[in-house]
Amino acid sequence: MSNQIQQNSYIAPIKSAQNIYTEIKRFTKDGYSLMPEGNFWLPLGNDMTTSSLDWSIRFHLKLRHLQLLVALDDFRNVGKVATYLHVSQPAISKSLSELEKNMGLKLFQRTAHGMTPTIYGTSLVNYAKKVLTELGKVRDEIHSLSSGVRGKVTVGALPAAALATLPQCIARLKDNSPEIAIEIIEGTMDHLKPRLREGEIEIIIGLISSQLKANDMETILLYEDPMVLATGSHHPLAERKRIKWHELQDIPWILPPHSSIVREPIEQEFRRQNMTLPIDYIESISTMTNIGILQHGNSVAFLPFEVAGYYASLGIISILPLTIPNLLRPIGIMHLKGQSLSTSALMLINTLKTIYIEEKNAALTHQYQGITSGINQTLARDNIPDY
Repeated sequence: MSNQIQQNSYIAPIKSAQNIYTEIKRFTKDGYSLMPEGNFWLPLGNDMTTSSLDWSIRFHLKLRHLQLLVALDDFRNVGKVATYLHVSQPAISKSLSELEKNMGLKLFQRTAHGMTPTIYGTSLVNYAKKVLTELGKVRDEIHSLSSGVRGKVTVGALPAAALATLPQCIARLKDNSPEIAIEIIEGTMDHLKPRLREGEIEIIIGLISSQLKANDMETILLYEDPMVLATGSHHPLAERKRIKWHELQDIPWILPPHSSIVREPIEQEFRRQNMTLPIDYIESISTMTNIGILQHGNSVAFLPFEVAGYYASLGIISILPLTIPNLLRPIGIMHLKGQSLSTSALMLINTLKTIYIEEKNAALTHQYQGITSGINQTLARDNIPDY
C-alpha cells in the first residue's frame, strides 16, 4: 500500500518533468550546435536523458527555485529580486548557481540589460508560473474549506481602483453570494504583477494601458476614466466659475512622475498653452497622499474623475473648470493568459463587467460631459479663450 501511495505521489512531478524535458530537447536535437559556456556544458542530442532530467526536477527543483526563476524573469535584476524575496544578493546568486549546476544547464545570462533567460530558462519560467499559480489556488481552496467558505478570490488593486472601482462591485457580489470570501491586496503594478505570476492573486484591477501590458497577460477594458483638475475646497480658486491656464503658472502642483502615462499629455498641454512646467511641484502617484496634500495645502493636481468626484461630494476638494481633452485612463481587469480562473474570480469579473460595461459607462460619460459642457458654456458666454 505504501509503495502504491508513493508511486501515485510522483505522477504529477513526472508529467511536469516530461513536459519540461520535451521543451528543452526541442532546442538540443538534430545537430543544433551548442557550445560549452563557463562551467556548464549545454548538452547536444541524446546527452540529456529523460531519467537524468527527471531526477534533477523531482529531487533538486524546489519551490524556492520556482519563485526565484519567476522573480528573475520579472525584475531582470539580482538586487531587485533579493529585495522582493527578502534575501541577500549573494543568496540569490548561490541559489541560481546551484540550480544551474544540478540541471547542467545555463538558465540566465548576465547582459548589459540585466539578467536575461536562456532558451532553457524561458522554458522553466513558463512552467514555474503555472505551478505557482496552481499552488496558490490549492492554498486558497484548502483555507476556504477549513473555514467553511465556499469560495475565495484574491484581488490585486491599484490605489485608485481600490477606492473607486472595487467597493460597489464587492458590495453587490456579497449581496448575491455572501459565502464568497474576497481578499484585496493594494499596491503598484510593479508590486502586483510578480504576485499574480506566483499565484498569490488571481486578477488585478486598475490601469491597463498598453505600456503596462505584458505578453503573458489578458486584459478586459471596463471604462475610461477622465482626468480632472482639482484643488482643496479652501483654495481661492475653488469657487471660481472660470479660470485661465496662465493663472496656474505660479501655483504649487502635484504632477505624476515621468513614468506615468498621463505625464506626457499634461506636459503637452502646458506647451500648447505657451507655459513652462511649474517650478514649485512634487511628483506623486499616491491617490490618498495627493488628496491629503490638496486638503491641507494650496496645490492643484489632475485626479481620476471618479476619485475626484467622490472627495468633492464630501467637501474635501473642488473640481476646477479646466480640462485636457482626451486625457483618459483605461481601467480594467488583468489576469494571466491561459489561466483557469476560479468560480469566485469569474463571478467578480462578471459583476465588474455588469456595473461598468453595461451600467456605469453611460453614467460616467454623462457626468463628465456635464462638467465640460458647463466649462464651455461659461467660456463662450464671456468670450474667453481656453487658455
